[in-house]
Amino acid sequence: MAELGAAGPSEHRRIAAVAESLGIEVVAVGTPEYGVAEVDGVDEAIEAVGPLGPTDAVLVKGSRVAGLERVAARLLAPG
Repeated sequence: MAELGAAGPSEHRRIAAVAESLGIEVVAVGTPEYGVAEVDGVDEAIEAVGPLGPTDAVLVKGSRVAGLERVAARLLAPG
């Protein structure tokens, strides 16, 4: 949300608060903007998500600059 300029940090925190109110855990990769403990990189993000079951869902939100497509690819990889 860098395109939001000065409003970016507060918007990140607002999104994190909405997620929390809905019972959704936010895993922030490489950014403190969400106001939650951040993890550093793909491996730590995968570890933070933990094992997933057939009814679990994960939303990977991020820019290509952050490289989070690698997190999505790992989550989708078999086995």
